[in-house]
Amino acid sequence: MQVGDVLQDALPGGHDVFLLANIIHYWSPARNRELLKSVRASAERGASLLLADFWTNATHTEPLMAALMAGEFAAHVKEGDVYSLDEVRQWLTETGWRFREHRALAGPVSVVVAEAA
Repeated sequence: MQVGDVLQDALPGGHDVFLLANIIHYWSPARNRELLKSVRASAERGASLLLADFWTNATHTEPLMAALMAGEFAAHVKEGDVYSLDEVRQWLTETGWRFREHRALAGPVSVVVAEAA
């Protein structure tokens, strides 16, 4: 175990999978790009990135339960929101990742799988 701030400190290298679960919705698009860049800097080419969160369609209306979370976030999350698959795909490309797939999980959460390009 290593303690640190992913936006301030370098992550340890040598891992083949990075999991960010239920964290993207807490931050702004700019901060999320910083986070993805930080993780990418520690990931070797071909490493996997799993982003489990409330991913929506382009209009942020489906899936319904994920879209409804935006109202909850407005009351409790300072700078975050629900984000679409289109948004995360763009962030991944901008930060050195290649989108591989999107998979539904139980409930309103789904996972985006990417690979270090």
